[in-house]
Amino acid sequence: MLDGLGGCNDAWSLLRFLDDPSIEPTNNRAERALRPAVIARKVSHCTKTERGTRAFEAWTNVLATLSRTLAGPELLDAVVRLIHPVAPRLA
Repeated sequence: MLDGLGGCNDAWSLLRFLDDPSIEPTNNRAERALRPAVIARKVSHCTKTERGTRAFEAWTNVLATLSRTLAGPELLDAVVRLIHPVAPRLA
């Protein structure tokens, strides 16, 4: 482990966050972003099959991407359009 950290330090990347304020010193943001998906996966048991795993990964990615630009009713409408591309017209 020390050899790996030493190599990073030699390349001046281990403590780069001290000089560059745009680099976060921890991975807390990434961990917090993954937490809901990990909890949902454990609760739903969807990763018992390869197909379930791939479906969960795909939907998690799609929903995360959509939620970056849409919220509320717009997000729900976008998800409905994904599930039912030609939504039935309400009379």
